[in-house]
Amino acid sequence: MAYIEFKNVCKEYETGIIKQKALKKINFEIQDGEFVIITGPSGAGKTTIFNILSGIDIPTSGNVLIDGVKINDLKGRNLLKYKRENIGLVFEKDNLIENLTAKENIELSFNNSKQDLTWILKKFNLTNKKDNFASQLSIKENQKIAIARAFFKNPKFILCDEPTGKLNSKDGKQILKLLKEISNKENKTVIITTYNDNISPIANKVIKIKDGYLESVKINKKPLDVGDLKW
Repeated sequence: MAYIEFKNVCKEYETGIIKQKALKKINFEIQDGEFVIITGPSGAGKTTIFNILSGIDIPTSGNVLIDGVKINDLKGRNLLKYKRENIGLVFEKDNLIENLTAKENIELSFNNSKQDLTWILKKFNLTNKKDNFASQLSIKENQKIAIARAFFKNPKFILCDEPTGKLNSKDGKQILKLLKEISNKENKTVIITTYNDNISPIANKVIKIKDGYLESVKINKKPLDVGDLKW
C-alpha cells in the first residue's frame, strides 16, 4: 500500500448557483520517503490538492488515505490532532511572527519528538541568526525558518506550497537543496506544489495537473542534482 493515496478525488466549490469543479477524479500514489513535485499552471488545481493533503479542505467525493488513515473522515479534535502530529506545512508566504526571533518562531511548532533545537538551528545554518527578529532577516532566511519550524515537529511528511515562489534562482536552489536533503537524508516524504515546471527534474516523482485533471505522473529514475537545474 502506498503511503499517500488519492482515490477518485473530486472537489467542487459553489458560488451562489455556480459550481466550479476544481478537481475531477484525481488518482495518484506517493511512496514513503519520496520527493514529489506537483506542478501545473495557475488555476490547474494544485492549491486544492495542497489544501486537501493538509486537511485544510475535504474532497467533495473520493478518498484520501495517508499511512492508512482516511483523512477526509477525520473531524474536529481528531483532525486537529492528526494535522498537528503528522503534517509539516510550508507556505509561499512564510507566516512568521515578525516580532519573534528565529528561535522563537521555530519553537512555535508542536515538537512531536522533542528534537533538539540547537541541532535544528545548526542543520539549517541559522545558529547565528537565532536571536534576530523575522523582520530583520532576508526572504530566504525566513523561508529557511519556516521549513525548520515544519521539520522541528518531526512530521511524517512535509507539504510545501510554492516554497521558492518569491526567491531568485540562487536562493531558490538553496531552499530546494535543503528540502531534498530532508527527504533523502532524514527519510521524510516531501511534496512541493508549484507552477515552476523547470524544477521538476530534481523530483523522484512529478505529478502534472491541468484544468482539474491529472495530466501525467512521471518517475525520474535519475533525479537531477539541484545544482544542475536550469532555472
